[in-house]
Amino acid sequence: MLIGAVGNGYASSNHRPVKGMQFKLKDQYGTKHAYHFPLARVGILLIADYDGSRDLEAWIRPLYARYEKRIRLEGVAELSAVPGFMRGMVRGAFRKNVEYPVMLDWSGEVAKGYDYEKGKVNLFVLEHDGTICLKTIGPVTPRALQQVIDQIDHLLVASMPNDAILSCKNVAYTDRKP
Repeated sequence: MLIGAVGNGYASSNHRPVKGMQFKLKDQYGTKHAYHFPLARVGILLIADYDGSRDLEAWIRPLYARYEKRIRLEGVAELSAVPGFMRGMVRGAFRKNVEYPVMLDWSGEVAKGYDYEKGKVNLFVLEHDGTICLKTIGPVTPRALQQVIDQIDHLLVASMPNDAILSCKNVAYTDRKP
């Protein structure tokens, strides 16, 4: 479901909040990860296949540098195109080349549950209750990064003890198509 866009001017104020999917996956080290709501921290979920993975670092570095442990920043590798006999080799490549845990979605069910667009990084900002406050697709741009930062900052402020209600600033989906 595409509700709005950054970059090409699509926008809509007629939208309903969408809840993210809860799931369990193993990472490249065999460790089980559960993505369940409520989240203890604001969630940033990045989903990418091989083609989309080239844009991950440009999203991850500035977000991690700014927020470190104040957000839950996690990645899912969409690997449904990998034949079963090659899974061990792919898992080994992740172990060798990626220092942080990446959840491996061999079936593609998690990606499908998040309406993932193939070939591009899909970034989701999730509220504590699992509401997707923002979705952006594609490589980082200054405008898209600022929109993600603004949404995270809003959620972090809203979750401070003096604030009784946590809500998305502007529930929106973004898509930047070439």
